[in-house]
Amino acid sequence: MNSRRLSSTEGRVDVDEARLYDDIRDFLNRPSNYQITDKGTWIISKQKFLNLGGAPNVVQVIDQDGNIVETFISMKSCAEALGRNPNTLTKWVRTGHQFNCKNRLCTIKKL
Repeated sequence: MNSRRLSSTEGRVDVDEARLYDDIRDFLNRPSNYQITDKGTWIISKQKFLNLGGAPNVVQVIDQDGNIVETFISMKSCAEALGRNPNTLTKWVRTGHQFNCKNRLCTIKKL
């Protein structure tokens, strides 16, 4: 058996609670690893900004007359609604591909 695993040791495991609390207090009193700047949250240890996922990619389906047929919060949700692969729709945005949507000739525009 692995004697270093807590689940395989028999009997009571002794923990020095005073030392444990001192370590926790010491850790919490250290300076933060994050620095808030006007550009965002800087992670000091990694020397880069925190990526929070960015803004949503709003996608619109637009007909030939410029009317908005539908609006989606992401390329994935647009692809699901149209029954297509998101990679296909990304290609359609780049090329200006026209397709039939609700009996109208439409294109996809990414905002």
